[in-house]
Amino acid sequence: MTPRPDLHGQRGRLVAYVPWLCPSCRGRPRRGATSGPHGPLRYHLCGSCGTRYRSRELDLQELRGWDLEARPPAGPDGLAVVPYLPVRCPNCRSKDAFTYGALPWLRMRYHRCRECRGHFRSLELDAAEALTFNGAEPGP
Repeated sequence: MTPRPDLHGQRGRLVAYVPWLCPSCRGRPRRGATSGPHGPLRYHLCGSCGTRYRSRELDLQELRGWDLEARPPAGPDGLAVVPYLPVRCPNCRSKDAFTYGALPWLRMRYHRCRECRGHFRSLELDAAEALTFNGAEPGP
């Protein structure tokens, strides 16, 4: 069975993406309020409630070992640490992908990998949903 064509007429694989969300209110960080290198640990300031927190970049195997029911663990500086699963190309596993479109009502984005030039889509999920994600199309 071939995947359904998306709205751009391309057939792209669907991958999971877990954004860094505030541990207090589930809000997004304020634009420009994320600091630190594009590495495994970054600092954020929530745009809704003003909470300071950190995100830790994980792969799916590490996310399976993360205790999602417990309160987010605190780092050495006392800030809560939330899990983050970055967008990776399903062909070459590169994180260097260009976003060229989005369907916000479906939490879906369209990407092109800068390494292998492949097209794919990402679906924004929370951490618990990402653990059960099987690559199926969203919808009723």
